[in-house]
Amino acid sequence: MKGKSRKRTLSPSDCRAVKFLISTAAILCLCAIFTTINLLNSQAEEQKSSPYHKYYTSIQIQDGDSLWSIAEKYRTHSGKSSAEYVFDLKKMNSLSDDTIHAGHYLTVYYYDSAVK
Repeated sequence: MKGKSRKRTLSPSDCRAVKFLISTAAILCLCAIFTTINLLNSQAEEQKSSPYHKYYTSIQIQDGDSLWSIAEKYRTHSGKSSAEYVFDLKKMNSLSDDTIHAGHYLTVYYYDSAVK
């Protein structure tokens, strides 16, 4: 049989498997598209609905200050709890614990309705 090609046909179970894989891939693609659209819409809504803008500044730590007292002062309009804001402060400032010292500087973020 030199020079002759043989056509291979798929068995019914192979056809079902191929159809299942194609269907599954199509469903996963649709889910990914739907999720992406929802995420983008929710981010757009969040940006439109908030009249506040996020800013960063550096503050000098005063005697008696703690990460928690600073969080209470600057977390306004952030939508975060004090614990979440303290976590952010520690991460932003590379702090391994809650210890801060008067005279040192700390980067904080805050929200303001004024565009700066």
